[in-house]
Amino acid sequence: MRSKNILSIAAFIIAFAFSAAFASLFITTPMPATQNYVVAGHGAGRTSCWKNSRSNATAGKIEDFLRRDVSNGNARDRKSYRLGKNFDSPLNASFPRYNAIIEEYAGTMTDLDESQLPQDFQNAWREHVSAWSDYSEFLNNSAKAGATNVEHFDRARNRYDDEISSTWYEVLRVGRAYGADTY
Repeated sequence: MRSKNILSIAAFIIAFAFSAAFASLFITTPMPATQNYVVAGHGAGRTSCWKNSRSNATAGKIEDFLRRDVSNGNARDRKSYRLGKNFDSPLNASFPRYNAIIEEYAGTMTDLDESQLPQDFQNAWREHVSAWSDYSEFLNNSAKAGATNVEHFDRARNRYDDEISSTWYEVLRVGRAYGADTY
């Protein structure tokens, strides 16, 4: 009976050690309390970026700024999608309203004040605003010219979309460099 108890205890200890080792693969250890670091962002667990507490205020400002722009972008998207299918085609009757939505959004972007943010973020933001303004101008010129060559229009629009996307990713990259949680 005694060896059976010893064997049971040993099996329990080995099973416990294996389960603890397995669980440690999924549980991260916190940073040592001796370091002066905080999680960048406003919500716990939202980011894996660790930044020195001095720059956390900058990260928060960038996050707030981007949140306002994303909110404006969501409003733009809701208005656009209400126009129906192919709203962004120059042959669609909704095209002038789509132009107005894009023009309004480009205007809201210039209304956002980035002056309190780091210079490299400001530069990236201005490039992004410029890409949207160029797209808005392209749409307005297409509407005035009565663009009928949809294939040519689509190729040109895709170039503007690519520029908007690349400048947006640059804005996000620079924001992340400051510890901002950039979606």
